[in-house]
Amino acid sequence: MSSKTIDLDKIAKRLNENYPQCRITETDGRLVIELPISKIEVNGFHVAVSVLDEAFDEVDCENTDELYEVIEKFILVLREDEKYCNPTFARANKNAAKYFRMLLYAAAALLAVMIIVCSVFDLSMVYLLIGVIVPWLAVIPMRFICGNSFKRDWVCPHCGASLPMEEKKIIPCAKLVKDSEDQEVLSWNEEDRTPLHDHLKAIRAGLAVVMVLFAAGAIMPILLYIYTDIKLSCEIYLACFSSLPMILYYLVFAPVLTPDYPEGATEEWKAMHVRFPVSCQGIISLLVAGSVYYFWESAILQIADTGRFMLLAAAVSGVLMALFYFRTPKRLRKEDGLGLIILSLFLVAISLTYGLNMAISEPARHYPAVVVEQNESESEDNGAKTLTLLLDDGKEMELNTSDKVYALVNAGVEFVVCQKENFLGIRMVRLHLPEGTDVSRLLNPNQNGETQ
Repeated sequence: MSSKTIDLDKIAKRLNENYPQCRITETDGRLVIELPISKIEVNGFHVAVSVLDEAFDEVDCENTDELYEVIEKFILVLREDEKYCNPTFARANKNAAKYFRMLLYAAAALLAVMIIVCSVFDLSMVYLLIGVIVPWLAVIPMRFICGNSFKRDWVCPHCGASLPMEEKKIIPCAKLVKDSEDQEVLSWNEEDRTPLHDHLKAIRAGLAVVMVLFAAGAIMPILLYIYTDIKLSCEIYLACFSSLPMILYYLVFAPVLTPDYPEGATEEWKAMHVRFPVSCQGIISLLVAGSVYYFWESAILQIADTGRFMLLAAAVSGVLMALFYFRTPKRLRKEDGLGLIILSLFLVAISLTYGLNMAISEPARHYPAVVVEQNESESEDNGAKTLTLLLDDGKEMELNTSDKVYALVNAGVEFVVCQKENFLGIRMVRLHLPEGTDVSRLLNPNQNGETQ
């Protein structure tokens, strides 16, 4: 009998707290929830729904918990559907969504083409970085085009005045306001609680720590390389794998992390979530990827098989994107910030792939360097200098080099190729002097009374 006892007062109070935009009344043992064009009537454990005074659906429940869950589902469905009962709102959103999808597909297609072209023609990673950055820059025309679309379509059909827009959105969105009391409110639902919600303060502190570690990966390894004698592989691993704490942290604590606070979220809802620093994460990802490309890959240990490397980076990014998306709770997947997080994972994948490639490579092999050609770009200052090397398989490779190494090669000093290769056939190459060479005498020929 207890399972069939119903407490309408408790249900009404809970609904009022979570859905203050609904008009809720209780009379003669019946509960009525009214929305602008629909109504939910609760009589005992029977729920009946009508839209525009016509029967829509009805459900019989077994207990109070199921009853509340059914009422809440109806409220959410009806509230969402009522938005599109407004023809102006529906038309404005449909047109803006069309332009948004076109730009999004174009950016994705460009990235795919860049990956294919770089893989087929074995081009430098800089072209791939351009392809990654372009989708981020696509946000600018997206804002402009979608904004103009709403300015044209999201207007009052009677007077032509512009209607309100959602604030604090990366891409402009129409805001449907029926009256001053009908504001959409996102309240905290206790059903979403997990054991992680009992440790939010510690999770916030931990998130700050992993972001600092992530940022340190862009600078500290370079400083260690310049000012210390730490092993080269350790410095590269510190740079490339600095994103791992951030990745693992997100995957573990995803149920309490939110890319952004949704519009209308209550203070209680915000207090029960930890905001993930989307912009900060994107900027750091770009810095780390830039340090890997412009310092470690370009100046220290260069990729010889760029096409294969890019395919591996694409595979790693695909795995990361899938993990982040499916680990994020469904209720948070619609937030704008999640798309930017997932997009930035391609930058993260470039640095991870570089470190992974080195980790799975066999011990370095050394053989005499055969310089086919020396190249120096024309510049008023110091132009970029490269050497075209003949690798052990007969393939020619253009290697970036410093002014000192270029001058020594030009003077006829012999170098050796230091080559690391893994089972995927991706090689990493650098030049250095043969073991035991007196570097100081090469760099200072006037030493010990020698004449210049």
